[in-house]
Amino acid sequence: MRNSITRRRVAPKVKFSVSTFEPTQRPVIGAAVLMGLLVTLLPFSAQAAEIVIEGVADRVVYTDRAAFKILPPAEVPLVATLDGTPVAINTTVNVENADYHELRVDPAAASPDAPAPRLVRFIVRASARGDSEWGLPPWTPPPVINASAAELAGARTQWLLPARYPILRPIPFAVRLEDDEAHALRLHARLESDWHAATQLRRGWGAGWMAAPGELAAGTTEYAGRLGGTEIRRSLTLEAETSWTPVSGILSGDVTWPEHGRIELTQSITIPLGSQLRISRGTLVFLAPGVDITVRGRILIEGSADAPVVFAPAVVTRPWGGFLLFGTNASLSATQTLFAGSGANPSWFSQNSGYNVHRSEQALFLVDAATVHLSHCAAIDGAGQFGHGKNGFLTLDRCLVQRFITGGEYNGGSVEIRGSALIEFPVDDGIFDDADNDAIYLTNGRHVLADSVLGWAKDDGIDAGSGGAGSVLATNVWIEGNFHEAFAWSGEGRVVTNLQCVALHCGQGIECGWSTGADSPLVTADHCLVAGNASGFRFGDNYDWTYNGHLQVTNSLALFNHRDVFDLNWDDWSRRPAQMDLQGNAFSQPQPHYPHNHSWDPIRDAARLAPFLPRTASARVGLAFATRSQAVSLDQWARGIPVGLSGFSTQAVRVEYSLRTADQAIASGVLQFAPGETLKSIQLPPSSIPAHTPVRLQLAHPTNADLTGPDALYGFAPGAAPTMLLPRGARWRYLDSGTDPGPAWPTATFDDSAWKEGAARLGFGGDGEITEVDGGPADARFAALYFRHTLVIPDPSPFQELEFRVQRDDGALVHLNGTEAFRSNLPSGPVTATTYTGTGTDSESEFYVHRVAATALRPGTNVVAVEIHQANATSSDLGFDLEIVAHPAARLAWHRFEDRVLLSWDATSHHLQESMNVAGPWSDTLTDHGLHEVIATGHRFYRLVRRGSEP
Repeated sequence: MRNSITRRRVAPKVKFSVSTFEPTQRPVIGAAVLMGLLVTLLPFSAQAAEIVIEGVADRVVYTDRAAFKILPPAEVPLVATLDGTPVAINTTVNVENADYHELRVDPAAASPDAPAPRLVRFIVRASARGDSEWGLPPWTPPPVINASAAELAGARTQWLLPARYPILRPIPFAVRLEDDEAHALRLHARLESDWHAATQLRRGWGAGWMAAPGELAAGTTEYAGRLGGTEIRRSLTLEAETSWTPVSGILSGDVTWPEHGRIELTQSITIPLGSQLRISRGTLVFLAPGVDITVRGRILIEGSADAPVVFAPAVVTRPWGGFLLFGTNASLSATQTLFAGSGANPSWFSQNSGYNVHRSEQALFLVDAATVHLSHCAAIDGAGQFGHGKNGFLTLDRCLVQRFITGGEYNGGSVEIRGSALIEFPVDDGIFDDADNDAIYLTNGRHVLADSVLGWAKDDGIDAGSGGAGSVLATNVWIEGNFHEAFAWSGEGRVVTNLQCVALHCGQGIECGWSTGADSPLVTADHCLVAGNASGFRFGDNYDWTYNGHLQVTNSLALFNHRDVFDLNWDDWSRRPAQMDLQGNAFSQPQPHYPHNHSWDPIRDAARLAPFLPRTASARVGLAFATRSQAVSLDQWARGIPVGLSGFSTQAVRVEYSLRTADQAIASGVLQFAPGETLKSIQLPPSSIPAHTPVRLQLAHPTNADLTGPDALYGFAPGAAPTMLLPRGARWRYLDSGTDPGPAWPTATFDDSAWKEGAARLGFGGDGEITEVDGGPADARFAALYFRHTLVIPDPSPFQELEFRVQRDDGALVHLNGTEAFRSNLPSGPVTATTYTGTGTDSESEFYVHRVAATALRPGTNVVAVEIHQANATSSDLGFDLEIVAHPAARLAWHRFEDRVLLSWDATSHHLQESMNVAGPWSDTLTDHGLHEVIATGHRFYRLVRRGSEP
């Protein structure tokens, strides 16, 4: 979707003040501006009636919120709609949902005196998303929903697992789901075992690390796992002792590492021009931290299904480097090989010039005019990028690439990906990060992707952007779960064909985006499916750039997207029907601008989903809450509780739900999915959650589906939230004379009426001070300045703890009601008006946190007194600000819901731990939201622990 180097090509912005908000006005065409000036200069004899709209202007981007008020001409009735919904006249309307909005105001009846209609188009963008999502609601992909037992029936697993491995070392593995004809199964499933943490397979692919249970001795043993109710077993040998052959330096000539070799690269190695390294089946290659393999000759890696080759870090927590292939004679060919834990250098591309990149981290494979061919391989858990190509040739055949910063950028040459998966960049956690974490980025060159799965990237699935002309053919490619585009086609001279592709649960489906040249990109999509995205088929992008391409979509489905078709461009805020050819498609939303299509009929058209189904159309799908926790916050409750399906169904799916407290039922209903729908929300008002009382939302009796996740989740309205006692920027009395105020100055009885007063931040030195204070002569700075603030707290009893956040340059001693509460960057012992800290501050902007028992507060008047000390007599600056937050007592309660027990606590400052024994050991529970469902049998002990501290 964007290039971190070129994407900031945004025209200069002019500030435009409207109401109380600060929008960014996009430049308006010069002729339009001139017209406005001429109108103000021409004489006229009569004042025409007009509709006045205060607060918003046409073609403006607002941040986080906008508000408007429609002022009608006298005695002229008006009708107004915002995004098609009626809004009131002469009343302030607040708009806080980030999206593209259209405000239309028309006279209620035709009349010669009626004012002209008004159309105001504006965007509210979410500041938390930066400039990445103009015209879209903030998009967060839902978590995956696992397949039902019916969908998984008969599925087989293909493994990449070492035949032998040193005992007590984490063992990398990769798994692929397939049917009995060895075709990949695009199903979500959860692989569970005592050998490893639960491993999520995404559309049939997944990888992780296993460790043999501690009671196992060396020798041949059997791994036991569970997948969708099916038991899985694999045999492997644990080596009690492993003899390693150290290798380093230049490997000249023909070198062979034997079968089941144990090679330790203690330093980097080089395969020079004309030389070859052959690595035989079953070989383990452990690499010291930062070790690189430079290739100017040839590497041939010959793993097998029963004895793959493994490259892994010698020190588990410290990555090795990567393969550096230079020149047209350099090549690497690998089969049945695991590459794990690469990418040691986070600044490799910053330190090595000559490469066009989005990220600076080291690549596992640097393909510089060279050739890399991987077959039946897996590359997992890299600290850097998977690859980078510069006029190189990369082929992936039935390979898995998982959990890298990005799949990498490939400029020129050719990339061919067949029957493979590129997933999780860097990890699927639902946390937004606009940092070019694409599954793959393609520029000039000729590229082919077929029969593959990509997704769960914090940016795009396939991005094709800046660079010279090139082509991409994508056939039967499934992309899912990206924050931004599935298929992002842009750049100069780009020609793209999408055939039988799927875009599911992404920010945008198939996009014909920005261009640096005329008549580009040219994008064709045929027999594709885009469903459950923010935008389905998109001409344009989220920036005010240039759009000269053409999008042709035929025989495709756009279903249940926020917008099935989105064709507005922010360079001129216009639709581009002449640059879109949409024919023979089915849309779930009306498309009056594109008449040669039809509306999706779930009954009539359901059979058109069959080509996209992983199994038969009659199979029951998986169904579960689409949340990442069983505990749901109030803001999520207000947006609706999402429920998802494991995939598309050609049948109607329904599930019953009920809401109750431990004592009584509150609400119930039925959620229904039409064919093609994969995500819906249960809408329940936040008021349905009583304060202090958890509620349970439960699913039951699904039709044409099976529950494949927890059947219940919980909502909780905390009782007492933290209280801000003293905000940042408060006004303080202060003494900046360099004199000692005397021992009584921190007490409530001290008279500070003669002191100066000002708002924080207080200080000098040009670090954002609101109030400038006198720090003394530049060569004889006052050692200390003194500050006082009075708080009136009628009843401090609800508070258990005070959290002080102090900004101090250089040191601070804080008193509360005449008693020292804490000191920060000051030595122990007596402190006077002549005490320097001796050391500067670590950060002049950071607020350092200190916690104090709330028992120090008094009912009524409280005095906070702070002395700020300089590092030395020649300090260049001083700064001070302080805020105080009071936290309520942490209380742990339990609630019985029929056969289940729920624990709740309403102190966000604490988390829950559990143990089998009251004496420990204690471990953190997985939940982090103030609720925990007790599902284990036998005795359990629980306690609350302050975050970041011992109990």
